[in-house]
Amino acid sequence: MRAVQAQEFGGPEVLKRVELDPPEPAVGAAVVAVHAVDVLGLDIAIRSGDAAESFGVAPPYVPGDGVAGTVVAVGDGVDRQLVGRRVVTTTGTQGAYAERVAVSAEDLVTVPDGLRLAAAAALVHDGRTALALIEAAAIRPGERVLVVPAGSGLGLMLVQLARLAGGTVVAAARGAEQLAAATAAGATRVVDAASSDWTVQLGESVDVVLDGVGEATGCAAFEVIASGGRYLSYSGKPGPEPDEARRRDVTLFGTEVVHLGSSGATRRLTERVLGEAAAGRVRPVIGSIFPLEDAAEAHAAFERGGLVGRTLITAAEVDAMAGHDELIGLVERFSQGFAAADAELLTGLWAGDEEVLVYVAGERARPLRTRGEIARYYRETLDPVGSVDTAEVTDLSVEAAGDRGRVFFRFRFAGREAASDERFEVDIRITAIARRRDDQWVLVHYHESSPGPV
Repeated sequence: MRAVQAQEFGGPEVLKRVELDPPEPAVGAAVVAVHAVDVLGLDIAIRSGDAAESFGVAPPYVPGDGVAGTVVAVGDGVDRQLVGRRVVTTTGTQGAYAERVAVSAEDLVTVPDGLRLAAAAALVHDGRTALALIEAAAIRPGERVLVVPAGSGLGLMLVQLARLAGGTVVAAARGAEQLAAATAAGATRVVDAASSDWTVQLGESVDVVLDGVGEATGCAAFEVIASGGRYLSYSGKPGPEPDEARRRDVTLFGTEVVHLGSSGATRRLTERVLGEAAAGRVRPVIGSIFPLEDAAEAHAAFERGGLVGRTLITAAEVDAMAGHDELIGLVERFSQGFAAADAELLTGLWAGDEEVLVYVAGERARPLRTRGEIARYYRETLDPVGSVDTAEVTDLSVEAAGDRGRVFFRFRFAGREAASDERFEVDIRITAIARRRDDQWVLVHYHESSPGPV
């Protein structure tokens, strides 16, 4: 079978494609055909050698931990009806960058119908970790919640879950793409953490801080917590002093919240977040999907930073899944474009005039038929926008076949006008047709309609 090994400790270049014997299921075990694996900071730390001793890893080894795939074989003592079931599981910090993995059948969690395996892979760690933090934070309706960093896969999941819990979410991230993604996920205010006065830009104090950075950034976030608030750190790095927290009546939570081990909480949280995603209440953001053979590039991209959402590696045949997942990415960029009120970004989602373009903005609107007309419409629509607090995609359905694709979704867009500060709200259903051109999906037909009865 195809696999990727770290043949020594070092940079991404130590990851090499190899052929290994496929695993056989032992007693009580199952073999899973790997569809997708999440890429974590821990994978980077072990590969570099920094965390290898702590986790008992020595080269050569196959990296990776969080897997989504399909059960293809089971050992003695395991229900044969598991074969063919879509599942997520973990391998224990190594072994997942391969076409097949063998794991304890007790560690398998069923993926609900309607949820993509790539989405499930993005939730293996991010989903359960985010839920553990949200449960510990005990957010009350109306409380202000600061998420930092908000542009990662985990951060964007925290934004969504904090909002579901009734919180008013403010988010700190770096760069326009991450800030737009945080707005699309439900943050009502976003600030660039690269700015020296980012905490001032938050405005009033917050009740809860969910901090995945620590050190200077974490301490700065701590300063804006109101008396009686909660500060939850999951970075593992130094943060606020306990004595200062007691003086200000702030409750501190550390990494013990997210170190679930083999407790029943791991299964409970995983099942719950998969269910929330299948029901459409949360949506993992997948930034990039790399083929197994490009695992080194996936690690290099992760280390360069600035990514939006979770990075995945797929051991599936790329053509079998890329169309579906890339169309999801097209919709996510659409949402981010409106979140940033960026007409140029939105225009860039369209094909050129060599295609037959149709843009119908409303039931009785005159169709727009050139890229120039569409660009002008976006500018005229977005120029009056002063701020955006909602750019939300729900009820998303995707169909892909070859170089043709269709997407259906509901889109809510809301904020305030620049000149009058009056609030605007748009709630529409969108049907769009896309074509794959030069290895990317572009829009060729777009139609808006009222959402109809809920």
